[in-house]
Amino acid sequence: MGDFIAFEKIENDQAYIGVMEIDGSNERMLIKGYKLENPAWTLDGRRILYNKIDESGVVKLFIVDLTGYNETNIIPGP
Repeated sequence: MGDFIAFEKIENDQAYIGVMEIDGSNERMLIKGYKLENPAWTLDGRRILYNKIDESGVVKLFIVDLTGYNETNIIPGP
């Protein structure tokens, strides 16, 4: 947020959530998984919310900080 853009990317059948500078430089992947989508910044700009969809189609809401190490399942699926 501010200096960075959050994005989703699919490369070699692998989904990623990442950040990059607003000019498109310094792309950095934070999380990889089966299907990740809809990255959105938290209001404080320190973390990113996103949907994680497993192979059975269950959607869960996750949050991760900008290190990519502190991933938390906010709303588990059914």
